[in-house]
Amino acid sequence: MVPNRTAAFDEIIARHLGEVEQFVILGAGMDTRAYGALDLGGVEVFELDRAETQRLKRETLERAGIDASQVNFVSVDFSTEDPFEKLAAHGYDLRKKTLFLWEGVTLYLTERSVRENMARVKANAAPGSALVVDIYGERMLALARPRVAERTLAMTGEGLQFGMSFAKDWEAELAAFMGSTEYGLGETHFMGTRHDKGPFMVVVALQV
Repeated sequence: MVPNRTAAFDEIIARHLGEVEQFVILGAGMDTRAYGALDLGGVEVFELDRAETQRLKRETLERAGIDASQVNFVSVDFSTEDPFEKLAAHGYDLRKKTLFLWEGVTLYLTERSVRENMARVKANAAPGSALVVDIYGERMLALARPRVAERTLAMTGEGLQFGMSFAKDWEAELAAFMGSTEYGLGETHFMGTRHDKGPFMVVVALQV
C-alpha cells in the first residue's frame, strides 16, 4: 500500500508544482520530497511538524550531507498553535498559490479535527491553491486496528480514528464529504477498487 500511495501522491504533486509558488508539507515527519527527484524549481518549501521531530530530521540530514537550505522548517504543535501564524512568521504569503501536502495524517484524527484543519487551510490559501490528502476506508481501519493500533498508540500517542464508508458508491461518498467542506474535487486515486467491500483508501487533490 505505502509504495502505491507514495506514487499517487508524487504524480499529483509533480503535476501541480509548475502551477504554484509555495509548497507546504503539513506534518512533514521524515518526508524527503524536498530533497529528492521532484523538480521544485523556484517553489518556496515549508515543512511543518513538532519541534522534536524536526530537530531529529535536521540532524539526520546534516549527518547524511544533504543540503536542506531550500526548506523553511516551521515547528508547530498542531494541538495548541495556529500553523498559519507560525507559517506567516517564516515568510508564507497567503496571496500566492500554494500546494498543501497532508499525507498519512487524517486516519489519526477525529472527523471534526479533519474538517477543522481543512477549513483552516482553505481560509488561508489563495484561489487556485490545492490540498493533496489521503482518506482511508472504514474497512481498512477495522483491519488495521487490532494489528497496529496498540503499537501505534504506544509510539505516537495517536490511535486510528477517521475513516469513510467506501463499501458501495465510494466516488459519491467522497464527493459528498468534500462538497460539505466546500472544496472542489480534483484528481483521485482509489486503491483496492476490485475488492468486494470497496477500496481501502484514496489519494485526492482538492481545489481551494
